[in-house]
Amino acid sequence: MAGMRTLQDLVSSVAPDEATWRSATAHLDALTTLLQPHRAGEGEPPAGRAIDLPGMGNPLLPPFRITAAGPEGTTVEGRFSRYYLGANGIVLGGVVPLLFDWLLAVTTTAAGRPLSRTAYLNVEYRAPISIDMDLIAHGEVTSVDGRKSHTAANIVAADGHTVLAEAKSLMIALSAHHR
Repeated sequence: MAGMRTLQDLVSSVAPDEATWRSATAHLDALTTLLQPHRAGEGEPPAGRAIDLPGMGNPLLPPFRITAAGPEGTTVEGRFSRYYLGANGIVLGGVVPLLFDWLLAVTTTAAGRPLSRTAYLNVEYRAPISIDMDLIAHGEVTSVDGRKSHTAANIVAADGHTVLAEAKSLMIALSAHHR
């Protein structure tokens, strides 16, 4: 997974000549050919389920690691790499809700709630988030009403005090036929 993340960062930050792009494309085509016969059904690959990997092994998710998870909340730590750059050294705004959505889903599960999906997610940006900045994000279930779990989260700088973004969401437990 580390190699995939390095590749994402490189593709987002290099400007090689045409010959180098063609060579890179040939290598990627060879890798695709190698891996294609090993496609697996949903839930079989480790992507999104490898708790010991950043982003739980899902290459789309920001590379944050779960440092604490339980009924009192979930904490993740990490940084947005070059792959997540919007402009001017600042993280692309749409990536912040992606992190919150994942964090609050993990938070809901860690709190012992049934498998749930996001009904809404509201994000408030407090300050720009720079790429390659150490961050801490924390989420918690704030209230429960039947199948509904209300959640809240924030992203703070590594100093633990500077709030960069906050979110609130409503998570709805899936009906039995959707699990």
